[in-house]
Amino acid sequence: MIENKEKYLKMLEYDKILKMLSEEIYCKDSGNKILDINPINSLELVKKELIKTDDIYKLTIKFGRPNIQPISNVKEILNRGRISARLNNKEFLVVLHLLNNINALLKWKKQSEDINTSIDYLFEKLNTLKDLKNEIVRIIISDEEIADDSSPELLAIRKRIRTNSHKIKNSLDKLIKSPYYQKYLQDPIITIRDGRFVIPVKSEYRSEIQGLIHDTSSSGATLFIEPISVVEVNNEIKFLEGQEKNEIRRILDELSKMVAININELKMNYELLLEIDIYFAKAQLAFKMNASLPTINDEGKIRLNKARHPLIDSNKVVPIDINLGYEFNMLIITGPNTGGKTVALKTVGLLTLMAMSGLLIPANDNSEISIFNNILVDIGDEQSIEQNLSTFSSHMINIISILNCIDNTINQSIPKSFYQNNSLVLMDELGAGTDPTEGASLAIAILDQLHNKKVKTISTTHYSDLKLYATNTNRVENASCEFDIETLKPTYKLSIGIAGKSNAYAISKRLGLNECIIDKAKSFVSSDVHRFEDAIADVELLKSDLEKKQTDILKMQHQIEVDKVNVEKYKKELEKRANLDLDSARIKAEKIIANAKVTIDQLIDNLNLIIREKDQENFRNMAVDIKSKVKSSIKELDESISSLKKKKVKEYIPNRKIQSGDNVKILDVDQSGIAIEDEDKNGYIKVQIGMIKTKVHTSNLLLISNFNNHNTKTLITKSISDRSSAKVQTEIHLRGMPIEEALLTLDKFIDDAILIKLSTIKIVHGKGTGKLRLAISDFLKRNNSIESYRVGIYGEGEEGVTIAKLKF
Repeated sequence: MIENKEKYLKMLEYDKILKMLSEEIYCKDSGNKILDINPINSLELVKKELIKTDDIYKLTIKFGRPNIQPISNVKEILNRGRISARLNNKEFLVVLHLLNNINALLKWKKQSEDINTSIDYLFEKLNTLKDLKNEIVRIIISDEEIADDSSPELLAIRKRIRTNSHKIKNSLDKLIKSPYYQKYLQDPIITIRDGRFVIPVKSEYRSEIQGLIHDTSSSGATLFIEPISVVEVNNEIKFLEGQEKNEIRRILDELSKMVAININELKMNYELLLEIDIYFAKAQLAFKMNASLPTINDEGKIRLNKARHPLIDSNKVVPIDINLGYEFNMLIITGPNTGGKTVALKTVGLLTLMAMSGLLIPANDNSEISIFNNILVDIGDEQSIEQNLSTFSSHMINIISILNCIDNTINQSIPKSFYQNNSLVLMDELGAGTDPTEGASLAIAILDQLHNKKVKTISTTHYSDLKLYATNTNRVENASCEFDIETLKPTYKLSIGIAGKSNAYAISKRLGLNECIIDKAKSFVSSDVHRFEDAIADVELLKSDLEKKQTDILKMQHQIEVDKVNVEKYKKELEKRANLDLDSARIKAEKIIANAKVTIDQLIDNLNLIIREKDQENFRNMAVDIKSKVKSSIKELDESISSLKKKKVKEYIPNRKIQSGDNVKILDVDQSGIAIEDEDKNGYIKVQIGMIKTKVHTSNLLLISNFNNHNTKTLITKSISDRSSAKVQTEIHLRGMPIEEALLTLDKFIDDAILIKLSTIKIVHGKGTGKLRLAISDFLKRNNSIESYRVGIYGEGEEGVTIAKLKF
């Protein structure tokens, strides 16, 4: 950026954002890296960084943050490892924490392995170094202790130490419990001095217990003596402890070499961990700010929707809508003091810096941020006592620096089209701190200079002349921070397109200043200024009225959409109910007619049999009459059910008349059958579907194919004869069938068995693997037509068959 870059960043409080971000990290070194983050002015790099942050943000919303242990000083340890220095237990544990963090990251990422993200490559580079991790876990127990089985030698040494210690304790334990020696002891205890087991002896009995004195109490009344009987064993323990230290050093040396071998992978892991940690911190900050991903451009276009200043309490901040670089390149914000002008200025600058640093911004979706090479700022009171500079002077020095920076940028040997939108200038209270007339004229001249160079600019002011400049200049726009005269408080709402009023007269009047004084003050102001202020007031009233009407229209539009959705929903609900009622009635009717047809067909068959066997005329006439009445009933049932189950089907005109023996489909029930009689005078044809016969109108029949007369006669004869003489099939063979096909075949067989009122059926499925038997058992359990079922017994086929009892 530019020479005063740090100064400009601080004016926008960018350093505070970095501090907030650094508080969200796991690793201390990550925090140090964050404090060094600078805004990026490369469009492609900024886009990539924002996508990475957004991807991590989405994943943390879904899966939470990984369980990472805070670690520090890893770099120093890795540097020691690089020169093959012997690491201590604490340092090995830090390395272990690093590897545990790597495992935690990979475990967390595995949850989203089916989701491709822009940060996958970071996780793919991580190396678990499983062998090194397992060795550290196996050897290092704590900061001061390593495991006995770190090596066979160490295990053997420690066993010998424990054995000798046990011997000494047993020997001394006998001594201190002996009635003879107890009178010589200060206390009947065993203690350690200089790493050797001793007992506390009263000083006056020194000669009664032979041994080595290792210590004396502060009063001199107690001597800590190592009895001669345990000196040799204590010496052995001392020797073994020396061997133990040597073996521990050897083990740690070997483990340190293993770290040194993997030092490059460890260093890469740590650098990746820091980088990933920063993205998690960015995601966490975005979550706290309720931030979103903006669209990025390099054309100087900014559009912020409901943007919030990130350093103001989220419960108090007033969101603003602001844009720049579309219809206008310069925005001049006016309004009362403490009305939110400076906050609006800082919000634009700070959110731009955040986006350029790969941070999501606290603004609603569809916001847009431009990348700038320079963000030049003049905000705040820069008065310097040391340099004897006034507020005006310090501001002017800063503005001169800004103008020089822009001139230097544009004068570089790069196409001007690239740089015309390359700087963003933010100036607070331009021209303030000096004579108002001169200050206003200087401010206009500065703004005009920036305007001519097409620099994106936002400036705040109190001067009416600058409002007029914005009104009369192309691609310059007024904006204002609103002020509530009734409450004498700012609303902090930013309105673009309307110049703000100072409201000095209204505020003074509201506070109780004499109206004569206010009127006299007004007389000192030129009529042009009054007309301009009045025009502003008129425009504000018009704007307020338009906003109210627009709000009313939006409410009406919303209500219309809601009503439209409700009407459509109610319509669908009515259609659904109607269809459910129709389906319910159709199902009931079909069940009634199916049962009726079976019963009636059986009755007709019985009557035919009786007619053939009886010779009496009266009986014959009676039977014929019953048969006629039954057929009439069937016709009535058919006609009543057709009104319930009628479906919309395409009109079908066969290429010839349907004849007896033709294969046909009944359209409204989607069932196939065979015509067993020719069409009668009323247009009906008798059709046989399985064991059921029914009359169907030709308009409801689709001609599929026709059989020859021989086949037809055979089928009809067989069907009729089956009723009276053929043996009814009571079992079905399903062996070798796929499960799905077997269940479909069984379902049809059960339906047919119910129609002919079979009470029990036999299902032959074979033993095999048992899968088919289990599937059939589950099917029968859920079938409402089955009263009970069991596995076959001896003589029936045992486990190869299932016997089922039907219910009617």
